[in-house]
Amino acid sequence: MIKMIKISVPKVDITPSFNIPLGGYLERTSLSIGVHDPLYARSLVIDDEEKTTAIISLDLLAIDRKITEEIREDIEGSVEINKENIMVTATHTHAGPDGIFKESIFASISTSNEHLISDIKVKIKQSILNAMRKRKTAEVRVGKIIVEGASANRRVKNGPVDKQLISMRFDDNTG
Repeated sequence: MIKMIKISVPKVDITPSFNIPLGGYLERTSLSIGVHDPLYARSLVIDDEEKTTAIISLDLLAIDRKITEEIREDIEGSVEINKENIMVTATHTHAGPDGIFKESIFASISTSNEHLISDIKVKIKQSILNAMRKRKTAEVRVGKIIVEGASANRRVKNGPVDKQLISMRFDDNTG
């Protein structure tokens, strides 16, 4: 299937500028000691002239429902993307900050870090605003195949496994 749409794929650095507790380490009580790799908010904005969708992936351990809803509402109030068409997800990295929650979803050594949450939300919103201005016409291709042995059910031994791999590719006029 081939369809022409407008897309943008912004990436913004969300690495904290100060030492912080790392997420997912209950036994570790010391702060981070530097940056090995930057943390990003990566987005995909897709506009098919009927609706615009944004998928935002954060290099964080997790993102809670309350912050997700705040991000969606901030974006909806700034650009023409309905909040129901905004997905926010986390990569589940243990190399990112703890305290990125307003409702506890994991055991944590930290309290909610409002300063860091606010900074990340501002960067995400600005990234999406820039993405809306920089959309390019592109061709989208979708394909799927069955892949054997690439995944497993970690919860139920010999349980069901989704073997279908779906991929999307976007090509602008530069390829």
